[in-house]
Amino acid sequence: MPNKDVVIWNAIITWCSQNGASNEVIVLFNGMRETGPNPDKVTMIEVLSGCSTIGAFDLGKWVETHASERGLLNEAWDLIKKMLGKPYEIELGSLLGACQRCRNADVGERVIQLFLEIELSNSGKYVILSKIYANMRRLDDSTKARVLMRQCGVSNTPCCNWIDIGARVHEFHAGDIYQLLNEEMKREGYIPNIGCI
Repeated sequence: MPNKDVVIWNAIITWCSQNGASNEVIVLFNGMRETGPNPDKVTMIEVLSGCSTIGAFDLGKWVETHASERGLLNEAWDLIKKMLGKPYEIELGSLLGACQRCRNADVGERVIQLFLEIELSNSGKYVILSKIYANMRRLDDSTKARVLMRQCGVSNTPCCNWIDIGARVHEFHAGDIYQLLNEEMKREGYIPNIGCI
């Protein structure tokens, strides 16, 4: 077709995303941005879904940010609610991440409620909602999100890594790394801004 409108672009991107052709999703999305119409809410959701299967986090983050900047969080939520069947975790997770960047607790709360219906064991969603509230200075709500996590029997599993030095494996946790780097940076005179963490 010589003139492709947003419906045509979305149709082919959606087909590729839902049929495992994730690399084609990225190629098509880049082509749409260069020559086609502006992406809309359907484009955003399908590209995020496509990115998730190949680990294209940079592009996924760009789409999330773009959706945030254009104020499409409510539209994306409406689209997810209209989907047949239950939405995929990546779509909800991406929307929740965009809510955190925009400090949009309204949509964030709705996303968490949907997560509670489909997945109770993932602590990350509760932590993100708690951080959204904390960034908005709604400290009571931030605490309630953590309490809800405990009431549902979900524990926050610490991040753990291993490194092999010589013939010996060393284990360390996220807190260990933070403490080490924090002490080193303070010695160098750097004061980290951890408000967005």
